[in-house]
Amino acid sequence: MEKIVGFLDYRNSEEFENIQNFSLININGSALGFSKECKVEKFGYLSVIFKGEIYNKDEFVKKLKLYGYDFETKRDSEIFIKAVHKWGEEIVSKMDGDFKAAVLNNLENKFFLFRDKMGIMPLYYFEGNGFIIFADKLKYILDFPLFDKKLSNEALFLYFSFGYVLEPWSIWDKVKKVRAGSYLEFDLKRGIFKENRYFDIAYIYNMPPLDISEREAEERAEKLLIDSVVKRSKEADNIGVLLSGGYDSSILAALCSRYLNNPIYTITVGFEDSEYDESGYARRISKAIGTKHYEFIFSSKNLIDTISLFVKAYDEPFGDKASFGTIYALSLVRDEIDTVFGGDGGDEVFGTGDDIEKFRFLNRVPSSMRHKMAKTVSAFLPQDMVNKSFGNNIFTKMEKIQNMLKSENIAQMLKHKSQTLSFKEVNEILLKKLLFMPYSNFDQNLLSNANDELNQLLAVTIKTYLLDDEIVKSQRAADYFSLILKEPFLDENLLKFMGRIKADIKQKNGIKKYVLKEMTHKYIPRELMEREKHGFSFPLEKWLREDLFDLFTDMLSEDRLKRENILDAKKIIKMRDDFLDGRDEKIVTLWNIFAFELWYEEWMRG
Repeated sequence: MEKIVGFLDYRNSEEFENIQNFSLININGSALGFSKECKVEKFGYLSVIFKGEIYNKDEFVKKLKLYGYDFETKRDSEIFIKAVHKWGEEIVSKMDGDFKAAVLNNLENKFFLFRDKMGIMPLYYFEGNGFIIFADKLKYILDFPLFDKKLSNEALFLYFSFGYVLEPWSIWDKVKKVRAGSYLEFDLKRGIFKENRYFDIAYIYNMPPLDISEREAEERAEKLLIDSVVKRSKEADNIGVLLSGGYDSSILAALCSRYLNNPIYTITVGFEDSEYDESGYARRISKAIGTKHYEFIFSSKNLIDTISLFVKAYDEPFGDKASFGTIYALSLVRDEIDTVFGGDGGDEVFGTGDDIEKFRFLNRVPSSMRHKMAKTVSAFLPQDMVNKSFGNNIFTKMEKIQNMLKSENIAQMLKHKSQTLSFKEVNEILLKKLLFMPYSNFDQNLLSNANDELNQLLAVTIKTYLLDDEIVKSQRAADYFSLILKEPFLDENLLKFMGRIKADIKQKNGIKKYVLKEMTHKYIPRELMEREKHGFSFPLEKWLREDLFDLFTDMLSEDRLKRENILDAKKIIKMRDDFLDGRDEKIVTLWNIFAFELWYEEWMRG
């Protein structure tokens, strides 16, 4: 696989001349190094390392030819560099695609890092001690000889709050993610850099809603989704769709089967326990749409076997247990397919909006009244009473309610609802305390209050959970097996359209994702689809107490926790032992700690 990895040094290029495996460029006494494994495209005064695909590249080729540009290969990297050469770095705002790039401009002595609009492709950079390291994988930064592995306390707070690390933070101190829809501009003369935001989903949701009928919304959304699927298939051979049997994955599989000439494989993960198993539904849907179907049963043994893949694929702590099903399934079909179509974004783009009625109610109660209600909640159930009577989980829920009542907007409300542990609770288990919750996209509220609460909720969810959990889950698993991930629901044109659809069309008569469901029923019989969907889940409590008991207790042992000196060992052991005695209220937190310890063993000790 191609790499994007290199370094910048503003002090003295001589310090880097002996670094192996890097091609060194001297610029006014500073140094820029690209890994020799990077494929560098050059044109005039520009050099670029590019990974990804530009879906509207034919438009760029046509326009650039009018200005006298010739094309030898029509590779995406060639089109990208010549577009930047003609129109400057701002041209990325006109590009429809999933990509990341590093560009050196020798004429202006500037260097740029680009990340695509929806953040499908990860890109990182480290700043410190007078130099910058950049890479498209965290592990490449760890390999750099001058990098000191030190954990970011801000990232630890975010991880134990949400179960994932929100951008721009990463688990390593001073290593940041290039934000989705942004590019960084480094001035090599002055040794400074700035962030340029060229796309933000909030801009779409702040636009006036479209005055169209329900039928027109369905027809246009269907056409846009078909277009999204087709254009993402052009450079693919064998396409796999992870088919859960729900609406999102089912409509993607159906459209692929109907409109593509590629071999289409559907992959389903089931369970021996009928309470969790939905593979039968997926099997019937596959038969109805005519795909080649693979079905695998996931057991506690498979989970244990998959852990070794999980800790290597996810090079940052990640608590979403559904990632195990994704990586397990892809490990079994990686030789059959080259491209994975992910169903991430279906809920957010088409309008699931969990608990929207609660958000609407809270948002429409005057702020002063909500603050009074929060105090009443606090007085009604004091902490000591709650802990004695119900355990910590009830207090966590009450604190969530208080914080949501005191929130000033939908983004803050969703932030508090999404937290597994409150800021106070994270401070109680981490040895190193923070005075304030780290800044994240939950705090970047750019949404107009004139927009319906559902669309506000969806926009914030896209910028947070979707970007830093759902996409990460799929992208890291696919990348680990050298598979290309495509996310049709996150197509820019589809987003721009659905972001302006009114809430009463997205959710009609209490039916969530109404437009998507009506679209799906054209391709798959309604009786196969209309049922309650559980999502990928497994009997976590049972497996941790039985088959995973030895590994679980080893990862959460007192000696290990004290040696690492990150978490309060006494509190974690108490939490662990309460769980082993049959209390399940802290299971999500314990799973996040367990996943963190697995990561720590691989990446900090390894």
